[in-house]
Amino acid sequence: MIFIHGGGWIDGNKESRINYLFPYLQRGWNVVNAEYRLGKGTAPDAVTDIQNVFKWIAENAANYYFDLDSVLVSGESAGDHLALFTRFYNILPDNPCHFIKVKAIVNWFGISELEKVYNHFRNRMERIRLVEKSQRDK
Repeated sequence: MIFIHGGGWIDGNKESRINYLFPYLQRGWNVVNAEYRLGKGTAPDAVTDIQNVFKWIAENAANYYFDLDSVLVSGESAGDHLALFTRFYNILPDNPCHFIKVKAIVNWFGISELEKVYNHFRNRMERIRLVEKSQRDK
């Protein structure tokens, strides 16, 4: 599980949420407690930070026994928003971590009306497919 702390994009840190992780750890889960940049200019830096967490997981999967085919992402508030956004980003084939399978997102109380974000990424995927097809057709 990847856990992303909340704080309204301006406050909070991963250390303040350690107690949230104990139930998962007690069940034998591997848990990565993620940190991201806060404050003015958070976007897109916070998404980049979480994508770097995905990269770290991919690079260290064997050492920590991460199952890249079954990742759960959770958080709270801004952390949930990042979890949802990261899920959309992670399906893009040009994302270096697209092979990590996010099986579930547990959204405790994050922003969840992401239709415009979803449509943006869906359109981007279609453009990528068209470019790949045109390159194959050459």
